[in-house]
Amino acid sequence: MSKISKNTFKKITLLYFIGRFRNGAYSNYRVQKVLYFATKAINLHPFPYRHTEHGQYSRDARENIDSLIALGLIDITGLKKTEETGFKLAINSRAVNLGLTEILPKINPTLAQTLDASITEYGYLKNEEIKRRTHDDPLLKNTPFGQILFDENLPDYIEVDLSDSECEDLELLLNEKFMICMDRLVSAIEATDFDFERVEKVASVL
Repeated sequence: MSKISKNTFKKITLLYFIGRFRNGAYSNYRVQKVLYFATKAINLHPFPYRHTEHGQYSRDARENIDSLIALGLIDITGLKKTEETGFKLAINSRAVNLGLTEILPKINPTLAQTLDASITEYGYLKNEEIKRRTHDDPLLKNTPFGQILFDENLPDYIEVDLSDSECEDLELLLNEKFMICMDRLVSAIEATDFDFERVEKVASVL
């Protein structure tokens, strides 16, 4: 047993969740609401939700999705010829090949099953029907506008049935700042006229 940070756990949750939609998740609105209904149903809340003008909304979930897009693990494309507006989110082959969509059931099968159930019940509803269910939600009705519906309740670090090396790899792979810095470093090295054979050998630094 080892541990991963809650930020890594959130990204693993979203990669599994979005990866379970057939042909991608249509619109941020749909993603937000299906994720809400899933995590509302259990005691573990990876993301906080607030009562906004668009109903149940989690800025934290949105920011983590944006981070996964920046990491090149989720593709975002405009929606055309559909009843919905905005963008489609879809897991790409890189995320699949790295096995990132298969981790959540191994470390939290209950959450994975709850996400699956919510996608089955809400994920493919007509746009107007999902909006109706959104506004009929008792928790939303009983929570004043602008107030928190439920807060995130993850510990800073979560124990998982993975090896230390697997956890370290996940932490680095899903760390947006680290990966962007590494990409820039590699690009800089590739773009420079640097040749180790041209560096003068130093017999000693003492």
